[in-house]
Amino acid sequence: MRMVPLLAQVACLAGLISLVPPVWADDPDTSAIPEPPAQQRTPAASEDDPDVSSPLPGPWLRLPRLPESKEQFGLEACAGKIYAVAGICSNEETSSCFVYDTDNGQWSAIAPLPYNAQSVCLRAVKGRLFCFGGYHHRWMIKYPNVWLYDPDADTWLPRSPMPVAREDAGSAVINNQVWIVGGLTNPGHQLVAQIDVYDPDLDAWVQSLTIKPHEGDWPGRALGDFACAVGDTLWCLAGTETTENYPFLQPATLGFLATPTDMAYLPIPDPRCYAELEVIGDSLYVVGGCRTSTTDYADTMLILDLPTQMWRKPVPLPYGARGQGVCSWGGILYVAGGYDGQTRNDFCLWLGETSDKYDMSLGETQNQAEDP
Repeated sequence: MRMVPLLAQVACLAGLISLVPPVWADDPDTSAIPEPPAQQRTPAASEDDPDVSSPLPGPWLRLPRLPESKEQFGLEACAGKIYAVAGICSNEETSSCFVYDTDNGQWSAIAPLPYNAQSVCLRAVKGRLFCFGGYHHRWMIKYPNVWLYDPDADTWLPRSPMPVAREDAGSAVINNQVWIVGGLTNPGHQLVAQIDVYDPDLDAWVQSLTIKPHEGDWPGRALGDFACAVGDTLWCLAGTETTENYPFLQPATLGFLATPTDMAYLPIPDPRCYAELEVIGDSLYVVGGCRTSTTDYADTMLILDLPTQMWRKPVPLPYGARGQGVCSWGGILYVAGGYDGQTRNDFCLWLGETSDKYDMSLGETQNQAEDP
């Protein structure tokens, strides 16, 4: 595959129902996954937590719950801390923000976002936390705003706004620049067939790329934080293109995009949207989401072995939901919140590829899966 000058490789991960049974890869070599630093040895939830003894499927560890229930919020790790920003709580957009200290295993409130919003993009670049866009359903407005969190002053500082106001966009960091992918914009719920690239050092939007649809698969309405980066390659999870009553899913596939019209495809074994993507080492994780309707909650996590481009066996999640927050720190995957008929405040950690490096006595877990 050739590289295009000034254009990183882009891959579209889109949930096509494959007619061919998926081939599951053997467990990939996890030696490339870094040893979790000392501060990642996180205390488990308090014994006073009424749900602390409830069994978890597979190698999951329950951590202290979010201070409030959240769905469609931003979750991101930055400088050894995990931030939960904005989202929906009690069926309303919220501006509340919290930080989890991986040193002491406790949540603390921080300055709220300057407006109530759901479906923001949250990304960390060189130890700085940025928040992009969002949506307020009562005001029917998508925000173009960009904010930088200053932990010393505990405040959100305005930065150059996005070229296109967005909600439900994907985001990824490539070469220390933030790529904002697709999403919905004003008025109404117009789909955005565009990628905009933000340089935090310049506080400037330095590039825009128009993504052309391929047989109706792109850009698609994926919902959730459906993008991530593998080196200088962008991966995206696309779902339905129509916004009428949220029908799921339109046919779509897993592919690589070298130019806006040059794509090659691979199948995804369990199609879904409203899911979250994350990369650790040589593995790409597709967490939660919805399958055929907004109430068909995916209760498994898909894992793609990037070197072989083969899917591993699905991993049971602690609970099926959409609108979860997902991030990683020190080679460890964190999953929080989401909606499964009610907005949740769960906060869990997956030990599937790090159990031999982690003190299992620090948390409540039930390992039911020998092969994650």
